[in-house]
Amino acid sequence: MSSSGQGSDGDSPSVDERPLCPSPRRGRWTAVATSVLAQPGKVFAVAFVIVFLNISAWSLATPLFASPDEPAQVIHAAALVRGQLIGTPIHGSSSAYTAVTVPALIADGNRYPSCFAFKISVPASCAEPLTTSTKEVVTTTYVGRYPPLYYALVGIPSLLTVSTTGIYLMRIVSAIICALFIALAVMCVTAWSRRPLLLVGVLLAVTPMTLFLGGVVNPSGPEICSAICVWTSGCVLVLERADAPPRGLVVVLMASTVALVLSRGLSPLWVLFIVLLLALLGGHRASLQLLRGRAMRVPIIVVIGSVVAAVVWIVLAHANDLTPVGAVVPAHVGTGSLALSILGDTGSWVQHMIGVFGWLDTPSPLATYLIWYAAVGFVALCALGCSAPRGAVALLVLTALVVLVPVILSFEQAHRLGIIWQGRYIMPMAVGIPILATALSDGVGALGQFRSRMAVVICITLGIGEFAAFFTAQRRYASGLPGPLFPESGTWSPPTGNGLMTLWSLVASALLVGSIALVVCRFGADDGSPQVR
Repeated sequence: MSSSGQGSDGDSPSVDERPLCPSPRRGRWTAVATSVLAQPGKVFAVAFVIVFLNISAWSLATPLFASPDEPAQVIHAAALVRGQLIGTPIHGSSSAYTAVTVPALIADGNRYPSCFAFKISVPASCAEPLTTSTKEVVTTTYVGRYPPLYYALVGIPSLLTVSTTGIYLMRIVSAIICALFIALAVMCVTAWSRRPLLLVGVLLAVTPMTLFLGGVVNPSGPEICSAICVWTSGCVLVLERADAPPRGLVVVLMASTVALVLSRGLSPLWVLFIVLLLALLGGHRASLQLLRGRAMRVPIIVVIGSVVAAVVWIVLAHANDLTPVGAVVPAHVGTGSLALSILGDTGSWVQHMIGVFGWLDTPSPLATYLIWYAAVGFVALCALGCSAPRGAVALLVLTALVVLVPVILSFEQAHRLGIIWQGRYIMPMAVGIPILATALSDGVGALGQFRSRMAVVICITLGIGEFAAFFTAQRRYASGLPGPLFPESGTWSPPTGNGLMTLWSLVASALLVGSIALVVCRFGADDGSPQVR
C-alpha cells in the first residue's frame, strides 16, 4: 500500500480527507444532500432515523414472542437486570436450562405463542392475552448462559414497566442498537471512502431477516448489525486508509468489533475470521504496517481485552453448551451420508439469511429471494471479474467459509444435539460477501457511468423485495397464510393497526433505498459520470 493512498488492490484511485460528495450542486434537493454529506454527524443522524424506522416497523408488526427464542430471551433479560446473572442451573452445571425469578407477565411468554408458532395458517389472534400479574414467579430459560452485555441493555425497560408496553420497549432498545451500527457503517463510507457502491453493499447486507431480528429481543440482531459495521469500516481502512488511519474510522471499527465479540458464544470466532480476511485483503506488509502504527495501539489492546473477557465468560459460564433439539443423529449413520445431508441444508440456511420470519415458519415470497440472489450474485461476479487477485481470493475464501463452517459445526454436533443450525448464526460472516464485493467492484474505476444506473436498479428492486417480505409476514399474523391482510373477523393487528403499519413499512423502505441510490448517484455526478435524475 503506497503512500499516495492507493488501495491495496493496486487499482483504486487516490483518496483524500474530503467527504464523499464535497462539491456543491444546483437545485434544492442536491444542495440539501451536499450539505448533509459534507458533515459525518448529519449523515449518521439521518441514516440512524431511516434505519430505525425500518427496524421498528418489524418491532411493532411482529406479535410478542413471535420470533426465534424470544420468550427465553425476554425472561433472561428481565432476570439479569434484576441481579440474576445466570440463574440456578438445572440438570448440571453445563445444562443450557437455568431457573430464574421474574414477573408473571414475563414468564407467561413461554405459553403465549404456542397456538400459532410453527402453524403458518393460524393467525396470532388465537393466543390468549398475557396475564397482567406482576407477582414474582420461578420459570426457566435456555439462554441464561449467553454473554450478558446485550441482555443488560434490553432488560432495562422491564424495570420501568412490567407490561406489554415494557416488552415492546425492550424491542425498541434492540432496534436502537442495531440502527446505531448500520448508521455508523453508512457514515464510514460517506466520510472516509471514495467507493460509494459500498453503500449498496450495506443495503444488500441489511436483508429483511436483518431488520426482523433487529426489531425483536434476540442477540442475533445486534451481532449481525455490528458485523455489518465491522466489515464496512474494515474494508474502508485496509483498502483506502491504511497509510493514515483517521481516528474516527478507527474508533468506529474498534467499537463495532468489541460489540460483535461480546454478542454471542460464537462471536469471537467470527471476529477472528474477519480479521484474517481483512489482513489477506490488505496484504501482509500493509497489514503489519497498519497493526504496528500508533493509531492502532489502543484499539488493538481494547479488542484483545474484549476477546479475552468473552472467551473467559464462554468457558466459565458454559455459554456454548446447548440442549438437544429434536432427535439426535444415530451413531450408525455414516460420515459421508451425514455430511451430504447437512450440506443439503445449505439452501434453507441461505433462505434464513434473506428472510424466514416468526419461529422460522414464515418464508419470504419467492420474489424476495430471487431479488437478493440476483443482486448479490451480480456484485460478486463483478468483483471477481474486476478486482486484483488478492481481493478475488479473499472473496472466494469468505464465501467458502460461509458455506463450510455451518456444515463442519453441524457435523460435529449432530450425534449429540441433532441438526440445530440456523442461517442467522452465520450471518455475521455472510454479510461480508456483498460488502466486500461492492468495495472491490468500485475500487477499480471501471464502472464509470454504469455505477449510478446499477445502484438505482439494485436499490429499487431491493426495496420491492423488502416490502414484499414485510407484507407477507404481516399478513401471516393478521389472518394466517394464505389469507387477507384485512379479514372481516379473527384478525390480529399491531398496536398501530395493520393499515398504518403497512404504510409505515412502505415509506420507511422507500426512504432507505431512495437515500442510498441518491448518494451513489450524487457521487456519480461529482466524478464525471452523468447524474441520474
